[in-house]
Amino acid sequence: MNTPSFYIGDGLREQTIFMTFIKNLCISCLAELIKLSCPWYIWYLARNTLSCIFDFVLFLLVIMLIVFLPRFGDNALHHATILEEIPLPTPADIIPKIKQNFPTPEELKYHVKFWKDVFARYTSQQVIIHDDWYYQVVYEVVDLDRSPGVYAVMRKYKRILLAIDRKEKTHKLDSLSPQEARVYKMFEGISEKNKFRKAASQRMKARWGQRNQFLEAIQRSGLYQWKFEQIFQKHGLPVELTRIPFVESYFKYSAHSYAGAAGVWQFMPATARIYGLKMNYKVDERYDPYKSAESAACLLKANYEIFGSWPLAISAYHHGSGGVMKAVKQLKTTDLGKIVRKYRGAKFGFYSRNYYAQFLAVAEIMHNPQKYFGTVKRLPPLYYDQVIITQKIFVKDIASNLAISKDELTALNRDLKRAVIQSKSAIPRQFALKLPPGKKEQFLAQYAKQ
Repeated sequence: MNTPSFYIGDGLREQTIFMTFIKNLCISCLAELIKLSCPWYIWYLARNTLSCIFDFVLFLLVIMLIVFLPRFGDNALHHATILEEIPLPTPADIIPKIKQNFPTPEELKYHVKFWKDVFARYTSQQVIIHDDWYYQVVYEVVDLDRSPGVYAVMRKYKRILLAIDRKEKTHKLDSLSPQEARVYKMFEGISEKNKFRKAASQRMKARWGQRNQFLEAIQRSGLYQWKFEQIFQKHGLPVELTRIPFVESYFKYSAHSYAGAAGVWQFMPATARIYGLKMNYKVDERYDPYKSAESAACLLKANYEIFGSWPLAISAYHHGSGGVMKAVKQLKTTDLGKIVRKYRGAKFGFYSRNYYAQFLAVAEIMHNPQKYFGTVKRLPPLYYDQVIITQKIFVKDIASNLAISKDELTALNRDLKRAVIQSKSAIPRQFALKLPPGKKEQFLAQYAKQ
């Protein structure tokens, strides 16, 4: 019987394919043998092998650094190690330690004096007309009850400065009027080209006094200061750092800046989340003075671990550690006085340049507030008990069941948002609710039944 032609054709095709495969395999093996026999290819393989070994060893070293040197990881992530509570210093030790921890750079001594006057000497009815670069130059303190107006006074001094500038350039300083001579003397020791013209055109500022607002801040500080100091002692930090809220918010729990910072410690949203503060549709923990104080302590400690200097660490609290590091690298100095005087960063403006000086002024005032304000009666500290919410509960029901006002609950739980306070939304589960002292047992008895 004849074999069909299509069968013979398929067999030949399969045989051809098999032979082609064997041929290609042999060629490939021969090519590899030829390459391996070449010195340059052997070097290529050896170099790649050594590179892989080096990368693996480097990876192991990084892992060892992270595991065995936790301080490096803390700095990188801005996490601070929590220390045990430290004993309070004796009164005789306080002043030297303050000066040691928080020195006053020579370039900032006039800044500190200026801010002490703003905070403790002049009221909101008084306006300081001054130079925004040389703080020893204070032209006049305008009393709004008796003055023709702030801007009229500023125009007067601009005319005086321009007149001095003209007479200096034409060598007619002997013809200065009594007012011009007084202003001219303010600039003694300031060596700057065209200093009078620049002062008139660029640097004259008006700053309202804040004595009455500062006094109110001292009174409000009584609510939180004792707890803040406990928190900072727990972290091993100088308690003088708890004066920062005077600069940031005057201890107003509802403070909110145009840039988006909020609360007594004025946390920006991104920084708040980095340091563990929750922000969602039910809570904003930036408004809880105690939770934000914990985060502020961690942030300040991380800044200090980065810079090794409280002047820089405190400045970084306002300006950001990246911004301060940029100034340090650009000027190649850790002297904040030199940075304030010489750095011209785009975002290093009025408040960044004055932040540490404001802190020093506040720290000095609050070391002995009676010297500046007499006897001040502070609000009593807030005491509370805490319970963890584990079920769906509304504020109005808690207030009703415990016979307390909604305002009492609100005052203790500033981080709850309006929808929760108004009982449009339940208190979130696992929330640590603060209750007036003596109400915890009643709460547990009431809600254990449900």
